[in-house]
Amino acid sequence: MLVKVLRFKAQGATYMNWMSKDRLVDSCYEDLKNATPNFFSIMGDDVIRRRFFIQNNYGGCANDAGWTVAVDSPSPPCTWEKNETFPYFKYVAGQVYENMNSDCIRSAEAIVVFLNYYPGEPQEYHDLFHTGNPEWRLAFRGTARVGSPIFPAYKDGTGISAYAEAACKTTDWKSPCSSHYRNNDALDQWKNIDEVLFAIIQNGEMVKTIFFKGEQSTYMNWYEKARLIKSCWDDLRMGPHLFFGIEGDASLQRRFFIQRNYGGCSNDKGWMVVSDNPPRPCDWEKSTAYPIIKFAVGPKAENWSTGEVLEAEAIAVFLKYKKL
Repeated sequence: MLVKVLRFKAQGATYMNWMSKDRLVDSCYEDLKNATPNFFSIMGDDVIRRRFFIQNNYGGCANDAGWTVAVDSPSPPCTWEKNETFPYFKYVAGQVYENMNSDCIRSAEAIVVFLNYYPGEPQEYHDLFHTGNPEWRLAFRGTARVGSPIFPAYKDGTGISAYAEAACKTTDWKSPCSSHYRNNDALDQWKNIDEVLFAIIQNGEMVKTIFFKGEQSTYMNWYEKARLIKSCWDDLRMGPHLFFGIEGDASLQRRFFIQRNYGGCSNDKGWMVVSDNPPRPCDWEKSTAYPIIKFAVGPKAENWSTGEVLEAEAIAVFLKYKKL
């Protein structure tokens, strides 16, 4: 079983320097954060091959004190680290450093290193809900009225400008963005997804959100009723749903489409739609510029012609990864 755990910041680290006091996040040892160790590293004391070494002080073998050590040498100098076999792992069983000769020192069977891995670059992750944890990776932004359809941009990057403004790649919704943004690595390397967040942006704010299960999904099928976790629309889970998918009604190019019913244009009712291209058969989706993004403002589906419906500035897709 795991008996002692230390966590370290990984950002900017290498596989050889992550184990340092400066990178320590939390520890099973109460005194470690405020201590001044004379060794705290993987390399440790290279001369006598004490590795993964966190040591408070030397003072001759009888006075050596610390927290943990991997003894790599077959013939170490001190009695406290001698053993019939090597390597040999020793650690303090209590919560503060101890003399390495004391009864509080235990032998371990193994040490292990785990990585809580998030793909991509740090700037791709955002603290959307002010939890102090930037865990949501921006995978896609579809921008309204830019003259290029959203669905092919999402699917394979078709029509996306190579020179998108910086704001298109961030959550700075108020700054200018005149193109779509596709995070190719996030969408093309779709794996270890825990949750997917779909957000609607209006007036520089996230005004509607839907959360979906990401496990065993693909980048094209996560947006469906069976994967729904929670939604800002009270009636979305119950439906009914004529369409609920990214591809939507392909014949009419209504994408990211969540529709309750058709019944002739004046009776069409739903929650969310991207109308990608002209010409449009219904007045409720006609516009002077495309694509347009429309959504039901209230807590329920709305009639697209007569209900409380607004146009959005953008949609965004965020990914939260499983903690490995």
